[in-house]
Amino acid sequence: MDTEASSYHHPSLAVGRVAVMGVLLFLCLRILSLMFPAVRATGDGPISGGRELVRVGWLSGCENAEELVGLFRLQDAPCQPGAVWTLQQLRDEMVLNKLLPNIVQLRPLYNEALVHCPVMLTVQQSNTETLLGWLCADVSGLYLANPAGQPLNAERWQRWSDGSWENVAAVASAP
Repeated sequence: MDTEASSYHHPSLAVGRVAVMGVLLFLCLRILSLMFPAVRATGDGPISGGRELVRVGWLSGCENAEELVGLFRLQDAPCQPGAVWTLQQLRDEMVLNKLLPNIVQLRPLYNEALVHCPVMLTVQQSNTETLLGWLCADVSGLYLANPAGQPLNAERWQRWSDGSWENVAAVASAP
């Protein structure tokens, strides 16, 4: 009789266990969402048109956004840029504005030693992809770096909301 009684589980215990597991799952998902917030464009106004400085920022710290870049306005929160681009869109924009040669491709690759440079600049030669350097961003703008991560020059590029790009390092050094 003792073995029968010990093997019997009351239905309310099972319901309680399911409830506890549900709460734990909710808490885990909540913690993960705080660590890796989801990317969403705010859409609070046009990114194109007018003349507003737009910072291009990496979204690699946001949930499911390794291959996305954000176009941030001054009022935009992290992981909530005014617009979101793919790396291909960024590449096309940079080629169109002659910031990159047409043969260069962008590939995401997070490197802890180069946290500001999560995008490889590569060129395809025959069946081999060759690393040319890195596309990096800091508070001053986008810049190109060599394979070791050192800036190629002092140029820092910022994008304006009207679609034009400006070398802000040249503006800063102008008399």
